[in-house]
Amino acid sequence: MRSLEQCRHDRDAVGRHIVALSTYLGHAHVTDTYWYLQATPILMRQIAAAGEALHQGAVA
Repeated sequence: MRSLEQCRHDRDAVGRHIVALSTYLGHAHVTDTYWYLQATPILMRQIAAAGEALHQGAVA
């Protein structure tokens, strides 16, 4: 989770982090990794800010 909190906030960077985590855990499919993710206050703030920017028409 800390890795996701600290990575660049764009879709590609998050995708690379998820694939790396999935590989580290030895999962055959990325979808098997989502079970281990948790909502942290930092991630929720970042998600809310990105959603607000999207709603206002800004590129996040």
